[in-house]
Amino acid sequence: MPHATNDFPFEGRVFGWCEKFSKTMTGNPHRAFLVAFDGRGDVAQAVFAEGKSLQPEREEFLCSHSNGWLIWQPFDAPEYYSVGWRNVSREAMERLIAERFPEEDFVSERTGEKIDFPEEWSVVF
Repeated sequence: MPHATNDFPFEGRVFGWCEKFSKTMTGNPHRAFLVAFDGRGDVAQAVFAEGKSLQPEREEFLCSHSNGWLIWQPFDAPEYYSVGWRNVSREAMERLIAERFPEEDFVSERTGEKIDFPEEWSVVF
């Protein structure tokens, strides 16, 4: 059984953008997608699944052929969602979500630990 792992406000900020992006682009906030980035951190493409998760072979192919990526999978929505990224800078993520992260977004709500924006991350809501 999955369980939520979110602990930092920046995770919720990215989650909110993903849900809105899916709904805006497809009419359904529960459509999985992958955003691929080029070597400069610009969006190269966005690929949507037919449902709540990408097919594993398609996900593997897209990830392996991208310089960086963000993936949204509402695999058990409305109960559980996952979002993750690899090789995505803070600047690229802020451009993508059209919002700057305040420094307090990187302070753990559970422990008070402060981290830098992680260029690789995954979280379950």
